[in-house]
Amino acid sequence: GTDAVIEESFRREVQALIDLKHPNIIRILNSGRDDEQGVHYIIMPWVEQDLATYCEGRKFADWNTFFRTVGKGILDALVFAHSRSVAHRDIKPRNVLVTPEGEVKLCDFGISKIRNFLAPGVTLAQFASAPYAPPEEDDGSYTYSRDVFGYAALCVSLLSGEQLTAHAALEIALERLVLDEPVRRVLRKCLSLNYPDMRPANAVVLQAELETAAPRAASETPPSILIGLTKRALGIVEMDMALRGSEAEQFIKRDLEGATGEIIPPTEERPGKSYRVYGGKYGYTLAHDAEESKLTVVDARDYAPSDLERKRSAACALNVSFVLTGVGSSQSTLNLAGLYEQLVTFEGDKKLHQLEQREMQLYQTWLNLLSAKSELEKRRKISVHYERANVKGEYLQLQLEVESDGATLLDQDVQIGSGKSAFRGLAISVSGTEMLIVPSEQSPVGVGSVPTSGTVESDTTRTDVALDKQRQAVDAVRYGRSVNPELGKLIVNPAEIEVPAVGEVDFIQAHIDEDKRDAVLAGLSEPALMLVEGPPGTGKTTFITELVLQTLRKNPNAHVLLTSQTHVALDNSLERIVERSGGEVDAVRIGQVGDKRIADSSKKMLLDEKLPALRRDALASGRTFIESWAEKHGLSLAETRRAMALERHAVLKARLEEIQPSLENMVPLMEDQHRSTLEPAALEALD
Repeated sequence: GTDAVIEESFRREVQALIDLKHPNIIRILNSGRDDEQGVHYIIMPWVEQDLATYCEGRKFADWNTFFRTVGKGILDALVFAHSRSVAHRDIKPRNVLVTPEGEVKLCDFGISKIRNFLAPGVTLAQFASAPYAPPEEDDGSYTYSRDVFGYAALCVSLLSGEQLTAHAALEIALERLVLDEPVRRVLRKCLSLNYPDMRPANAVVLQAELETAAPRAASETPPSILIGLTKRALGIVEMDMALRGSEAEQFIKRDLEGATGEIIPPTEERPGKSYRVYGGKYGYTLAHDAEESKLTVVDARDYAPSDLERKRSAACALNVSFVLTGVGSSQSTLNLAGLYEQLVTFEGDKKLHQLEQREMQLYQTWLNLLSAKSELEKRRKISVHYERANVKGEYLQLQLEVESDGATLLDQDVQIGSGKSAFRGLAISVSGTEMLIVPSEQSPVGVGSVPTSGTVESDTTRTDVALDKQRQAVDAVRYGRSVNPELGKLIVNPAEIEVPAVGEVDFIQAHIDEDKRDAVLAGLSEPALMLVEGPPGTGKTTFITELVLQTLRKNPNAHVLLTSQTHVALDNSLERIVERSGGEVDAVRIGQVGDKRIADSSKKMLLDEKLPALRRDALASGRTFIESWAEKHGLSLAETRRAMALERHAVLKARLEEIQPSLENMVPLMEDQHRSTLEPAALEALD
């Protein structure tokens, strides 16, 4: 068997990998332990071919070809993982799978770390794969740059086409490769053996450096299409630009360089194929001739510069060369057919993009609502002037101006001043013109620093912070930066969410009605997103309680996070869950000890209240693990315990020696004679 600490470490590491969802990362579907065989297992989709097999006998022409085919997908996967604080730890061709469609998928993320949990006496170096692992010990100092080393080693190995087995062979192969020098310099830096801090710190930095260094693809000559000019088009240009004949022809040809365009829908007057093409000066109408071998410039329209730029940006980049001569009719016909297909595809993509834009309008409305809430909070801010401030023990007493409506601030967070020098607290009492405020634990200054007169006003800091967090969350979901990158699309298109069927469930709350049973079953199927609607009093707390308890019954190691816009709803749900579980659920309430909005019955579940017990359990578990490990490896149990006791003694002794001078220096400061000379603010700071 394995220790509970190891089991939990394994479970957490695997869960982090399950949450790693990216097109170039193989998914972990499930994991567990086979008690009969005494081994742990991880379930992943089967992909037949790995990168080493895929590249056998394959030669990449240059860096761009390699990067487009293989390198980019692997680097994208590493960038995604590193940006979420997950390292791979064993980059090599055998750990990259290639689908039948040629898509690369990085697998075996963190397997070496998981192995270390299950065999803590074995070093990670024993799982390192030469020459893809750097020589330094994996002690956590260069975790991400080790992946950078492995990626560069993989690139050099596959580009060389050789079986490299040593670091020296890597360096030689790199110098022999036909590479642009900027790319070679980046890879050389990645493969630094003796100076790991010289490598790019992580895959995100490496990606930026490679984008700067990578050679641009050689520009190809764009396909040429013959054009003819009507008298109308020529006449417009000649009149506007004061050009004549061939000069006007050459101007139109130059103006069409780098043009964008779109298809003009057929009409009764012009039933054939025609395009609106936007040049640098004019917007042109181009139509197919009868043989569809060339285009005729029918018209030239002079738009306002801003309108023309807007239309150019919204149209398709044509990437063709419009010529008056110099290309055969048959070749022009082929190139024109290609242009038409390109524009048809663009029109389809454009419609899809417009649909996506309409869908994304949901998020813009969401952000507008948050902005409106912020503005509303500013308008609701109440200010009251006070004439005198007195310190009453730990409280602050304010003498308000006559006729001030201080009652409007009762039971509200208030502040005096702004920024880092603001005093913050809660108005707990207002009687006539007297207001009593209890300081907030997060107040930057104490009661002794409050001005003798001034203004006390609503403190909207918590609301502002909450709204900012909501904005950040909306943007993260909108642009695919959430834990599940697909969440934004699912919110817009909930019909795409899969809800697998769930078997029979023995409901814990026998009285739960049919609608809630259906909702619980849907929740237990673990859909990517689920929304349950119901007005107050319809039993949402009952539903939440049942779903949480069923989830923990199904997976006792599950961690469930409950959040709410109100403390009351959160406390009710948490208390109901603990009560229904008979106290078996280990619930932790996140919040400040002094927060009046947290129910007294929930305060015993606050993290600060539970930390001492959690610390004792963690230390006890750690000691048990070390003693068990020592016993298995033939070490004296008594000597092991003595060593742990000595270590604790050494830590405490070092800490005492560290603070002893400060304690001695404070003795004269605490004497009554010195304290009597201090101002209230200084005395408060000393205390």
